[in-house]
Amino acid sequence: FIDKFLEKRGEIDRELYAISFCYRIRGCFYTLSMLTDELKLQLAYAIKEDYLYYDSLDKTDLKLFSQEEIIQLQEILHSPQEYVDKKIEQSDRIREKLQGYMHIVIYGAGSYGKAVFYHICKNVSSNVTIDFAVSDVKNCTNWRGKTVHCINEFESEKEDLLIIIAVKKLSDAYQDMLQNVHNKGFKNICTSEEIL
Repeated sequence: FIDKFLEKRGEIDRELYAISFCYRIRGCFYTLSMLTDELKLQLAYAIKEDYLYYDSLDKTDLKLFSQEEIIQLQEILHSPQEYVDKKIEQSDRIREKLQGYMHIVIYGAGSYGKAVFYHICKNVSSNVTIDFAVSDVKNCTNWRGKTVHCINEFESEKEDLLIIIAVKKLSDAYQDMLQNVHNKGFKNICTSEEIL
């Protein structure tokens, strides 16, 4: 859209092209992360083709990309097949980690928790219950129609459910949350890094 807009105006605005390209690729990355394994390869090849096309027009600029995004793009450009194979292996590890749990509690309702939720939904059956929990529900009571509970509400199930600590690992919040679930006696604990 932006390309056509600029072409109609006869302008060459490298900064706007860089922004447009960045968000185009980020949108593809997001879509790639949400697709079922069967469709990932097709999109990975499309991302590679898209990049090579824009690069041939000198409309690629990676200055707005994070280091993680540049690495992801480089992996796709190197070999879409290897990239997708690696992602499928990650999905298999996630499914293995979640296997056998009929109740999963995502401990943290921020951006990490939401990302974990989307990844879990792709990798568990629909009869698995997924809840959100926080340490203090004063500031967070609902997300997309799902009630956000206090972690204390799940103590009666501490032997059976899986707690996923969904904050940045090794942050102060992570340390507090980990200590909290250990103190409450929860047995099955993993981190968002194991899921994402």
